[in-house]
Amino acid sequence: MAEHGGETLILPAIDLTRSLTEDAYQLRYEACERRLHELQYFIHREKIPVIILFEGWDAAGKGGAIIRLDRALNPAAVSLNLLLHRAA
Repeated sequence: MAEHGGETLILPAIDLTRSLTEDAYQLRYEACERRLHELQYFIHREKIPVIILFEGWDAAGKGGAIIRLDRALNPAAVSLNLLLHRAA
């Protein structure tokens, strides 16, 4: 992994050549969505506060991932807040 100013950078170490077929993606997506519902129910029942933070390059798909995540969750138990930080 790369370092910058004493911090370990994870994104440069990601293998961008990996991919899934559409069918494999859909199977994983549906399994993850079911698990997400289970976790949300448990977290809500146990009153566990959760913060989900997205980090990534511009145009990396964070916005689309946030939208898909938001749509999959029960809106009665979700508060979505966007924090924008622009590097100097």
